[in-house]
Amino acid sequence: MRNKRRAKITALGRYVPPKVVTNYDLAKRVETNHDWVVSRTGISERHWVEPGTPTSELAAQAVGDLLKNRGIEASEIDLIIGRLYAPAVPDQFSREPLWTEPISILARAEHPIFSETVTVDALRRYDLILPTGTQLVGQEIEHLLALLGLPAATSLRSSSYGFIREMLHATDLISVMPRLMMVGDLLRGTLKVVPLPIPAPDRPAGVILPRDRPLSNAGRSFVQCLRAFVAEIAERGVAGIASRYSDAERSNTTHPDNQG
Repeated sequence: MRNKRRAKITALGRYVPPKVVTNYDLAKRVETNHDWVVSRTGISERHWVEPGTPTSELAAQAVGDLLKNRGIEASEIDLIIGRLYAPAVPDQFSREPLWTEPISILARAEHPIFSETVTVDALRRYDLILPTGTQLVGQEIEHLLALLGLPAATSLRSSSYGFIREMLHATDLISVMPRLMMVGDLLRGTLKVVPLPIPAPDRPAGVILPRDRPLSNAGRSFVQCLRAFVAEIAERGVAGIASRYSDAERSNTTHPDNQG
């Protein structure tokens, strides 16, 4: 039975960099044109960050806008959802995995790569569009490309997943990224996961919680909704359920067995 508890969005935050790139600008970089892109995506221009700008800088601007719109302080946040990177230095947060988010190769559903056996040589015949390498996820992508023996130096790069999505739908470019970044398109069937000739490294994701206070009832309800959603997309092959951590450095305080 579907979980009857519900969560709702109470505020949004946003930030876009000032640099605008039109389809005509884009046509100078890749083999496409304005009419082709507009007819398939409806997009005529997009915003690009300057080279070397980390995603964290954009996220900080968006989070600041979010907190302002919601009228709360950062200290009032119950939990953060996302990839469970190990902290660079010890912090006051615990981390609980809920799902796995492997790095995958994605292409449009009608891509010619799906008409042949996927090998490294077959993958080399198609140009890549990749998230910017200065991001942590970019470093993980570089690692997978190295395991596959695929060159990344000549690939088109962008810090905008919206732009990458646009190019995947409109061209024969392929991308390497966490598959849940395109979960909607994967569930709709407009994008597909290209089978990898090697296993992809595991990437646990879940919730990050403060150690100095218990999770609120609303937070627990939200995590239960999240678990139900993860189970649903896992059944459809888009994500995997993560194993629970057992060491003392991780938390399992949101698990139903530990809710009193």
